[in-house]
Amino acid sequence: MSDDTLFLDIMLWVPKFLFLIVIAFILMAIVDSVHNQDVSSYKTELEVLTESMYISSDVFAYQDTYTKRVYPGVIDIDKFRKINLDDVISSPSKRFLVRVRLYQENILKGVKYYTSNRKSSFKSFHSRMVGEGLGRISEEYRWSVPIKIKEENGIETSGILEFNAYIET
Repeated sequence: MSDDTLFLDIMLWVPKFLFLIVIAFILMAIVDSVHNQDVSSYKTELEVLTESMYISSDVFAYQDTYTKRVYPGVIDIDKFRKINLDDVISSPSKRFLVRVRLYQENILKGVKYYTSNRKSSFKSFHSRMVGEGLGRISEEYRWSVPIKIKEENGIETSGILEFNAYIET
């Protein structure tokens, strides 16, 4: 080996080594971001559950009787008054508490409760939130969305649908 090729080999090790250091830092950043990421299946299930209430014709969304078209963002007030969330929500988790409030022009028009593993009512929701659930709520999910409210006589008014959902530990 001549001195020129040895010198060239040594000089090429410096960029190669710097390149390896950069790749190592990029891999460390990727591993760190994945390691610190919250991948709670309960939280994801709760988000899907509450958002499906808003867009599903089985729950609150208005469905045209003739065309069967569903209008997400338009709440059928008659459905909201009659529905029991225990009948439409089927979650294998025993850790969810959900409260849905319907406001029409800043006036509370109705509240619905869902407490998994119990008959849903204000009493069961309140007892799990305050009595039994004291310090046992691990995550909270709040979501408010502007909506249109379809009255029984066909008149549409504006309102807000507010979801408060909790996961117990």
